[in-house]
Amino acid sequence: CRCQNDRNWTMDFVSEGSRELTGYAPEELVGNQALSFNDLICPHHRERVWQKWQDVLQVRGRFEDEYEITTRNGQVKWVWEQGEGVFSQEGRILALEGFISDIDERKRAGLERDRLVAAIEQSGETVVITDAAGSILYVNAAFEKITGYSREEAIGQNPKILSSGQHDREFYRQMWNTLMAGHQWEGQIVNRRKDGSLYTEMAAIS
Repeated sequence: CRCQNDRNWTMDFVSEGSRELTGYAPEELVGNQALSFNDLICPHHRERVWQKWQDVLQVRGRFEDEYEITTRNGQVKWVWEQGEGVFSQEGRILALEGFISDIDERKRAGLERDRLVAAIEQSGETVVITDAAGSILYVNAAFEKITGYSREEAIGQNPKILSSGQHDREFYRQMWNTLMAGHQWEGQIVNRRKDGSLYTEMAAIS
């Protein structure tokens, strides 16, 4: 797209991709025939996008930002814009040129992941994630508090660091048979903290 550096982002050129991105045909956006691009940007992003463009133009840099727009059918969608200013030989700003991409699916997946991580971090139950070989990739804050092992100490270790010696081989054989069959194992485990004290917890492993 190509637009003027005004508060309405008055469009001089819009590609056919605008139909899929916004629901508006190019001719509806050029010259703000149907509405201005500023009207598409969700209100809580407008001032930031404007100011960031002005800051970039001051140093003749490259603009990059993510923000939400409202499409013709009322859908709120995340987009990514990249562009730069077009200047005259005298240094006067002539236009802005760039492209805008739909990143809604990726952005929302990222936000959902962030919410999930926040929920896990705030949980009072220990959460441990390992790779297929059994090396710990992640532990939450509750794990650190209950076991005494810091995140840095636990990552890369095997959960066997918690082994209390209270369970026989048959106990672990049944656990692994359940897991290898694709099922969740649930049961009571006696574990050992970093300081050597024992604690009992109900575990669900999958």
